[in-house]
Parts: sequence; C-alpha cells; structure tokens
Amino acid sequence: MTVPPEGSQSTIAEPSWFDSVVPRRPGVDLVQRIRRFHQVGHRGVLVTLLVATAMTPVLHDVVPLHWLLTWLAAVWGIGALRLLVFAVVRRWVHEPAALRCWARVSVIGSGLQGVAWVPLLLFIGAGDGSLPLALLIGVVLGLFVTGIVSLVGLYPPVYWAYVIPVVAAVGVWLLWHPDGQPAMVAALGLAVTFMLMGAVESSRHLRRSVSRRRETQHLAEGLGVEKRRFQYTLASIGDAVITTDAEGAIDYMNAAAEALTGWSFVGASGRRLQEVVALTEESPGNSLDVLVETCLARGTPVHRSDDAYLHAGRRGDERVVQVGVSPIQEEPGETRGLVAVIRDVTELRGMARQVRYQNRFDSLTGLPNRGEFETQLDAELSRRSSGLPVVCWFDLDRFKLVNDSCGHTAGDELLRQVAEQIVAYLRQGDLLARVGSDEFALLLRDTSLDEATELAGAIRDHIAGFRFAWGGRVFNPGASVGVVPAARGETAGTLLAAADAACYVAKEQGPNQLHVAYPDDIALATRNSQVEWATRVQAALDENRFRLRFQRLQALQPELPEKVELLVSMVDEQGGIVSPGQFLPAAELFGMMPALDRRVVALALDVINNPPPALGDVDQFAINLSGQSLNDPAFLGFVLETLRETGVDASRICFEITETAVISNLARAQEFIAALAEHGCRFSLDDFGSGLSSFGYLRALNVDYLKVDGQFVRDLASDSVDQSMVRCINQVGHTIGMLTVAEFVESGQALEQVRALGVDYAQGYAVHRPEFL
Repeated sequence: MTVPPEGSQSTIAEPSWFDSVVPRRPGVDLVQRIRRFHQVGHRGVLVTLLVATAMTPVLHDVVPLHWLLTWLAAVWGIGALRLLVFAVVRRWVHEPAALRCWARVSVIGSGLQGVAWVPLLLFIGAGDGSLPLALLIGVVLGLFVTGIVSLVGLYPPVYWAYVIPVVAAVGVWLLWHPDGQPAMVAALGLAVTFMLMGAVESSRHLRRSVSRRRETQHLAEGLGVEKRRFQYTLASIGDAVITTDAEGAIDYMNAAAEALTGWSFVGASGRRLQEVVALTEESPGNSLDVLVETCLARGTPVHRSDDAYLHAGRRGDERVVQVGVSPIQEEPGETRGLVAVIRDVTELRGMARQVRYQNRFDSLTGLPNRGEFETQLDAELSRRSSGLPVVCWFDLDRFKLVNDSCGHTAGDELLRQVAEQIVAYLRQGDLLARVGSDEFALLLRDTSLDEATELAGAIRDHIAGFRFAWGGRVFNPGASVGVVPAARGETAGTLLAAADAACYVAKEQGPNQLHVAYPDDIALATRNSQVEWATRVQAALDENRFRLRFQRLQALQPELPEKVELLVSMVDEQGGIVSPGQFLPAAELFGMMPALDRRVVALALDVINNPPPALGDVDQFAINLSGQSLNDPAFLGFVLETLRETGVDASRICFEITETAVISNLARAQEFIAALAEHGCRFSLDDFGSGLSSFGYLRALNVDYLKVDGQFVRDLASDSVDQSMVRCINQVGHTIGMLTVAEFVESGQALEQVRALGVDYAQGYAVHRPEFL
C-alpha cells in the first residue's frame, strides 16, 4: 500500500474552481440590460401614451384646445417612433456594438418624450392658477412613476433623459408662482426628492439583481458544461472509476467500471464498494477494506503496492488490476466520499511475460536463446560438483544453400526440424539452445568428455542422414561439431568462444566433421590466435593506428613513369610496428578487409595530394585492394566519393588486385575496374600465374600491369622453368598491351635476369627496401 507524505492534500473539487466558471464581464452585463430594456421598454411608452390621452379632457378648460391637441399629437408621434425602435431592436439587432448604437437612439427618444411634457406644464403654469396644485403634483408623480417602472433599473440613461426635462419644467413653474401655497410647494419638492432617491436606489438594486441573475445563469451553464465534460471524460477513459458517498455507498460508475466488474450502475448503486469490487488473493495489508479505511483516516490517496486479482462475478473470469482510492473533499479535512480507480493490466502483464519469454527463448524453435544458455552455463560452472560440463557447438553446413535457393520460410522450417532432431537425443538434464542463425549449443552436465564426444558424434551422424524436403527439392543439411570440456574457473563466455572455435576448425576440415578441443590443440590455438589478432585489428582501426610505407619500383625500360607501392603496417598497443603478414590473415578471415582498405585508400590519397620530399618525383602510386573490398558493393562508391572530395588526379593511382580475387568473381571485378578506369585510374593484376587458368581470362580484363607471382622470381637465376614462366607471362602481357612487373627481386642476379627477359619493372629488396613516410 502506498500513501503520500503527511500533510499533502488531494481533493476532487475545490471551491476556487467555481471562480473560473463565472467570469467577470461588465460589458456583457450592460449589453444584456440594454437588450432587456428594449424587450420591455414599450410598456412604459404605452403607459405614457395612455396617461397623456387621459389627461386631455381634464386639461381642456386650462389649455387652449388647439394647443392641447397639438401637444397630444406630438406625444403620440414620439411614442410611435419609440415603439418602432423597440420593435426593430427586438427583431433584428443582436450584435453588442449595434445594441449600443440603438441604445443611444432610445436615449434621444426618451429625452424627446420628456421634453414633450414640458409645454403642458408651462401651459398650466401660465394659467390663472385655477388648477389645483394637487393636480400638478399628481401629474408629475405619475410621470416619474411611469419612468421608474420601465426605465430606471434597466438602462438609467434613458430614465434620466426622460426625467430631467420634467424636473426642469416643474422648477420653472415654481419660479412663476413664488407666492404659491408653501405647504404644497414643500410637499412637491419633497416628493420629487424622494422619487429621485428612490429611482437611484431602485436602479442600483435592479442592476445588482440582474447581475446576480446573470452570474447564477453563467454558474449553472458552467456547471452543466463541466459536469458533461467530466461525464464524457470518465465515460471515455479506459480505467474503471467508481465513486461513493460519505457512507461508502456507490453513487457513480463509468462504462469501464461496469465492463470490468460485471455490475451495471443500476445494480451497483447504493452498494458498498467492497461488494462490487471483489478482489481475490489479497494480502492483509493490501485488502480493499484497508485501503478504504486508510484513505478515510488520512484524507489522502492510497494505492495498492502490488497487483490484485479482480473476480468479475457475472463474467466468471479473473483480471489482474491495480487499485487506488482517493478522497472527495470540498474543503481540506471534509471528506464527502471516495473515488476508486481500477486499472485493468491483464494484457499488460501478459505482454510483460511474453517479453520476458522472448528475452530468454528463441521464438522460431522454442529453444533457449544464447543469453539464457549463458546464464544456465554460468550457474552450472559455479555449482560445486564432482564433474564439469561439456559444451557441444553445432553449425549447419548447408543452411545458406537452403535459405538462398528456397527462401527464408524454408530456412526457418529447416531450423525447426533440425532442432527437433537434436532434441530427440537429449538426456535428462541436457540443455539445447539456438545461439546463432544456424548454430546450436548443447550443454551436457556431469558427463565425461568421451561420453560427450560419443553423443555429439551420434547427433552429427543423424543430421548427416537427415533429408529436408521443400518445394520438390531434397537437401542434406549436415553439421560441423565442436566439443569443448569445461575447466575449473572458466566462464560461460570463454567456454562458448572455445566451442565456437572448435566448430570452426571442424568446418575447415570439410562437411560433417567433429573436432574435440584438447588443452594442447594446435588447430584451436591457431584459431584463437586469429581471433585475438582480429580483436587487435579492430582496436587499431578504432584508434587509427595504421601507417603507410612505400617501396620503389625500378623501371627496366626507358621512358617509363616512376612508380612506388604503398604498403600498410599496424602500430601495436606499445607503439611497435606489426608487419602485414601478422595481421592480414586474421583481417581476411573475419571479413575486416573492406574497413582496412578504406583506411588505406584514405591515407594513400592524402599522401598523393601532399607528397613528402622523398616522393616528389613519383608519377604513380600503387594501392593494394583485397577481394573482399572488390565484392563489397559499397566500396566502389566510397572510392569514387573520396576521389571527388580530395581532387586527386586519378591517373596517378594504380590499384593492385590479386589474381585469386579476380577469379573468385570475374564479373564483379570487370565492373569495378571499368567504373574506376573511366575516371583515369590504372590497374595491376597482382600475383599473376598462381591460378590454374590465368591466361584464359586475361584478355577479358582491362588492366594496365601484370605483376608476375613472386614464386617464379625468387629462384629465377637458377631455375630454367621459372625463367620460361616469366618469359611467357612477359610476352603475353606485352602482346595484350600491358606492362609487366617482377616482384620479390631479392638479388642482383635476379635483377639482371628480369632485365634480360624484357620485364618492364622490378620490385624487391634488391631494388628498394620499404620505408615509412
């Protein structure tokens, strides 16, 4: 169970939230009052017209008839125009700016209506005083009452525009009759004062009432919007949400809660949370009762610290869930109920189990993968027992043939069937794993090396006799096997590396071979040495520890360009120089030559662009390329891009490719040579004569130099056969239009011999020993 720190507060609803629901908008309230005034203002106009019409018979003895009728017509005319304005605004005017403009028109109309009463009062005042003063007071009070009822609260400017002319007229009347009855005058003044004060107070009260009504309306609308928003949110989220009242009775469930618990809201309403949410396999400290009690006692959210199991009674299944309970508080410390959030994590936990399985087992064969095999092997090696395990490594010999010719589906099926064949031979306690694309490792516990070798041989023989049929074709996959006994203190990593190396040694001996790694195994030691050298080469590549040396070629014929060959050397971890013969075999064995050749090309082009003084007279630089680089589709693009970036004159470059590399993929070699020859690069065929069909393909290659294999040059001075071979190669090269080079010229006699045979260039220690740049 997880609870927040003491003092933390969590409420579902806070009073401050309601402030955001009712924004203060004075301009909006004014517009609403203007709109309301135009909805009811016509009533005041109608009352005014009725009062004016009713007073006409009373005043016909005081005011001349023609003036009285003129006044009445003016009052009715102004009233009719005001009624028209009210009708227009009610029907067609809705925009706030337009309402404000029409409000000004209404103010003018109200002022004209008030001015219309002034002549009547003046006529009364100009009379002989026979009209009772009470009548005048009644008229004035009637006018005020009429204005207050319809105008004062909604839009005061209209009211004041109506009242001010009337008050002014009364004041004029009092000035005309200073000798009037003091009591009546005082009463009239007092009445006017009280009416004005009442009008102001009524205006304030009505505005406050309208404002409160508007706020209440906004609050109700805002609460409705928020309620619908919360309902939609709760209905759409994937987690189950259940709320209870202060007594613990359920008063809300979203759709997810209904689906998860199997209860409908109608059926669950009023029930206790623990009754609807039926958790099973609860620990005492994590039960739902404890969660609820802790939440109520502390007033803070509480979450179950582990997964729970929810029994959906009506569905009959069990789901893995996470449960949290939070208080519903209006004020801190005042809990009004609880909200329980239940998250269904059944699928998530299933996916986690699947991921854990995939991290340990191979999805294709169902066998443990390499990581799981190493884990169990380490555990076995650390176990104190009388015997040590033996590891067997199986590598299918013809898996690539099946995969390439029949597709990956066939390759996958072959792996499944081979795994089944090996499993059939397993004993109690043996462990088989798929540790590579077409590789399997077998852990044999508490067994002797002889027993392990016998079992591995039986499995090897069975796979050799196994036939895999696919698409009307039948394959014999075969397998090479390496067997390695564990030694005290050995780790799983070193033991697997030794088993892999032993299997490689078996594979080099031919298909279906088995090799047992003994402590004094020379073949395995050689393999391990190559692995170590490959590691050192990779480190040198990463740390840029390769350097170039140069060796001059001597032109034996006149007017030939000056040539040097650039040779690569490696600097070891202590700064010593490592010759190519030590690290190149490992680099070739582990496919590292393309990376090494890229480094050499980059270094060589930098030398050609910025030659040291010793190479200032050189016309052409020879760079060696491996067969792996020749067959790497990306390598050609790298060379072309590097030539473009450095701006080196391509005609000063001569790439040397061995004859065996060309023979292995003649079409690819032709494509590579043609692409770079278009840019001006030259090519030399190195170690020519070592192949069995050297002359057969020579015409198909567009190369510039033939480099005679050194095996024919070393004993050239004393071996007539070698002399014949060199003479023949030289003649064929010249016939095709190529220049010839004799390498490994180690003595003065050999130098004179190649000169006499008509070879164009000589290279070797008799000419020049390699030097570092």
